[in-house]
Formats: sequence, structure tokens, C-alpha cells
Amino acid sequence: MNGVGVSKYTEEKQSQFRAMLRVQLRIIKSIIHRHPGWAYPKMLYVDTNSGSGRYSFDGVNIEGSPLIFLEEVEKRRLDFEAYFLEKDPAICTDLEKNIGVERLKKYEITILRGDNTLTLPEIRPKKNQFGLVYSDPNASCPSFRALHEWFCQVNASRIDWLAYIAMAGLKRNESRKCAASCDFYSGDIFDCFKRIGKKYLSVRVIEPGGGWQWLFVWACNDSILNDKFRGFGFKSRGEARAYLKDISQTQQKKSLIEATRNISDIQFSLPLDDGENLLQKEFASYAGKDPARNRTT
Repeated sequence: MNGVGVSKYTEEKQSQFRAMLRVQLRIIKSIIHRHPGWAYPKMLYVDTNSGSGRYSFDGVNIEGSPLIFLEEVEKRRLDFEAYFLEKDPAICTDLEKNIGVERLKKYEITILRGDNTLTLPEIRPKKNQFGLVYSDPNASCPSFRALHEWFCQVNASRIDWLAYIAMAGLKRNESRKCAASCDFYSGDIFDCFKRIGKKYLSVRVIEPGGGWQWLFVWACNDSILNDKFRGFGFKSRGEARAYLKDISQTQQKKSLIEATRNISDIQFSLPLDDGENLLQKEFASYAGKDPARNRTT
């Protein structure tokens, strides 16, 4: 089992990723089934930092995002095409073993070896295809330029972006790398996030007051889907901008809670089960919507 990027927060991260993924898979499946001939019949999943798919920390075995996705999509019998991007050849070999020969033969799974800034452009979403790009760059800087260019594709408007990012690591160690990977980086990380090109962007704080300032970033074009994910404690675009601007620009050694004290309705501890139940209550109303009402240009 590969242990790169594993910490005491990994198990909680994967648990929350699984819960959010379950909600999105249900929504995508409903859209595809209710609108045949309009929605592309397979969802798209892209993992830009796949890793080996299985880890161990303090004697606990933890499944990574590739295996979590495959487990959840299999449960829902949803057709899909998945791309797992990984730079390290040895980790790619481990990933293949952890996925298993049977799955690799049965499903449309592609493991792309190499730098994700070079392999991501190989993936082309189809017209009216729904899906998710997930970035978990292990306390470093996401490939903002590559992501920006990828999401500018005409068929990427219905592909959402979810990222797990350590703001402290990005601030302390990665500013120059960010500047090199996207010339629109100006010291305010929100400027990079908004260049993903989605109408709605929100954040969920995972580690309040902690040293790494871990958070999930969610970006999409659909207002209804965005509203549903507020049930997970994600903060709105305006709140996200105020929060990210503050912690990415400040030079003072103050805690995350101090940095966000002026955001009136910040929530750090909404249980994921409660968030998922909140989304399920309104799921039926979303699934019955005419997709034409939610189209983006």
C-alpha cells in the first residue's frame, strides 16, 4: 500500500468525499434516465491525482478516491467512463492491481501515466455529458492553468469540479509553482479558483483551527445542484471569496477560526449524514426538472 500523502485527516476526507459523491451520482443517474436522447448516457469521472487507490495509516486500511468512485458507481449501476491520472509509474502499477483485472476489463477505465498537465488535455467530454473532475494534489498546488483550459471546452459546462486543498501548504510552499502554472495567480487564491470558469463556487472547511487549513472546493454551473450542496456546509461564493482572500493574503500567525470570525453563518461541524439527508429531501424535485431550464451557455 502506498502511503504518499496519507495523514490523520485522510480517513475523514475520504468519508466526506464518498458522501458527496453518492449525492452527485444519484442526481446524474436520474438526469440520464429521465432525459434519454438528450443527456449523454455515460457520466465522466476524472481523478487528476489518483494515487494507488489504497493506503494504510496507523494500522488502518483506507480506500482512495479511485476505489471509492468505482464502489459507489457500481452500487448505482450507472454507466461511466473514468480516467485516473497519476505521474508515478510505480503508483500506476499499484493502482492497476488495486482496481483489479476484472474491473479493468469490464468497465471503461483509463489510467493515464504522466504529468496531469499533459494527460488531462487528452480527455474530451461529450455533448451534454455530466460528470466530475476531482483534484486532490497532496498539500501542493492544483494545476490551475491545465484545469482552466480543460474547463473552457464547449462540452465541459456540465462537468463539475471538486478539490481537496491544504491552504497552508499552498501559501507556505507553492506560490511560485502556482505562478508558474497559471499566469493569473496574484496572491489571492480565489482568483485561481474562479478561473475554473464555473458560475457557482463554494468552500467547506474541514480542519478549523488546524495547521494545514484543509478544505473542499466545489464549483459547478447549476444553481439547483449548488443549493443542494450547501447542505454539506459549503459556503457561498461571496463567503468563500472573503474567507480565501483573508487566509491567502494574511501574514499574521492567526488561526483559521480567527480568520473567519466575521463570516456570520460559517459552519464547521455539520454532520455529513445530516447534509446528505437534507439533499435527499429535495432530490425528487430536482430530478423532475426539465434540463432545458438548467442549461448554460
